[in-house]
Amino acid sequence: IVEIERHVYQSSKGGKIFCPLEDSARTIFAATPKFAQQLSHKYSQGNANSVCSDLKENHNRSVAKSTVQNVTDWVGSIACAQE
Repeated sequence: IVEIERHVYQSSKGGKIFCPLEDSARTIFAATPKFAQQLSHKYSQGNANSVCSDLKENHNRSVAKSTVQNVTDWVGSIACAQE
């Protein structure tokens, strides 16, 4: 896990918080584009539980089932929108 500092901005009137790093990094639910691609590929071969097991066994990376589902749903919606 890599930890980096990120700056967030909000107007003096409150409201929505803006984080330039998240906006320009093209993250999907905190997943990089490459990791989102990896999750989508693995998910297309099985289910969320098998993806979580594979990532834990082969990459020593614990990922919640909901994260797999959220990221792959988002990637799927992007793919459908581009068709």
